[in-house]
Amino acid sequence: MGAPDAALLSKQPSNMKKNILKILLPVLLLAVFLTGFALGRDSWQLPSEKNLQNTELSKPPGADFSLFWDVWNLIEAKFVNRDELNRQKMIYGAISGLVNSLSDPYSVFLTPDESANFKDELEGHFEGIGVEIGVQAGVLTVIAPLEGTPAKQAGLQAGDQILEVDGQATNDLSLDEAVAKIKGPKGTEVNLTILKKDQTETRQVKIVRDVIDVPVLKLEMNNNYAYVRLYDFTANINSEFKKVASQILQSDAGGIILDLRDNPGGYLERAVDLAGWFLPS
Repeated sequence: MGAPDAALLSKQPSNMKKNILKILLPVLLLAVFLTGFALGRDSWQLPSEKNLQNTELSKPPGADFSLFWDVWNLIEAKFVNRDELNRQKMIYGAISGLVNSLSDPYSVFLTPDESANFKDELEGHFEGIGVEIGVQAGVLTVIAPLEGTPAKQAGLQAGDQILEVDGQATNDLSLDEAVAKIKGPKGTEVNLTILKKDQTETRQVKIVRDVIDVPVLKLEMNNNYAYVRLYDFTANINSEFKKVASQILQSDAGGIILDLRDNPGGYLERAVDLAGWFLPS
């Protein structure tokens, strides 16, 4: 009986090793998985630490951004082309959506580049064709061509619909995108597909861009009246109006006609300043 007992005892250490390996192997695999998950989590689940800056700056008390970060993290982890993500564009898109949620047509978010372009226009100079545009009834439409500009010389008129810019349909573009495509360096060309009011056939208009100095106003003396055409409420409208006001006061004009037709607006403060010339203090 001794030999079989000896054989049985000699096999027990081998079986014990196998049992230990069966237990340890899943544990080791689980540890490797958790380590990999933790390392991966650092790379995508905490973009506020890895890829973004100033996430807590000016944060209103009590604001819960957990859902925002949940969606952000999901995009970072699961989006097909996540290597091509433009995080700054994502931030701008989120801010734009925040402002759009107000459903206020007079509130809009401008990116830094868009804001710089907008300020240039209000200061009275930019490079483009010289036309104010907007969206009317869902269609990109000319609000007013500026006097003495390539747009005016090409025959663009208020109410003209711009259906394409360089072959791209404008119904696929936001207003800001359309403006960016129409503007451009001096000497370059832009091709517009235009539909005139009360017409059914479009026409192609090729316009060469130029430096646009936005006209502020125009003064004409007509039958004892001073006729003043106000094109825009730009930053220098008040100083320019002072000049023509001096001419009017030294003339025999019995009154003033202010023409605001096709005026797209501008600085509210400048409009208030101008109104101060006519309203009691």
